[in-house]
Amino acid sequence: MKYEPASEGYAAGCLAASGSALLTGLLLFLNGGVVLALLNALASGGMTFVRDERFSQFVVLFVPVVMVVFEWIMIDYLRARLIPSRRNQIESPESNKTSTSGRKQFDAGRLGRE
Repeated sequence: MKYEPASEGYAAGCLAASGSALLTGLLLFLNGGVVLALLNALASGGMTFVRDERFSQFVVLFVPVVMVVFEWIMIDYLRARLIPSRRNQIESPESNKTSTSGRKQFDAGRLGRE
């Protein structure tokens, strides 16, 4: 018995995980830039507590991560609203009756009976 790995499922999962990691990295990079720009604007506006190294380091490291969490929550919410799930696409029992009778008609036509 020869072993053949099921590479189709793994490739899709690997691609999804890689895409998710790349998007998260991009969002962290952009969020860090936004937070740094905001801190510089606050510092030039005369707020002295922003110049404290401990405070600014905490804000620069913590706030982008919190922003990414909220961004992923928004992405999941929008995906759920805009893309129909597979559960909603399951056929109703009435449509199954129609497809079954259509199958019977197809079989009868194929076999030469009507």
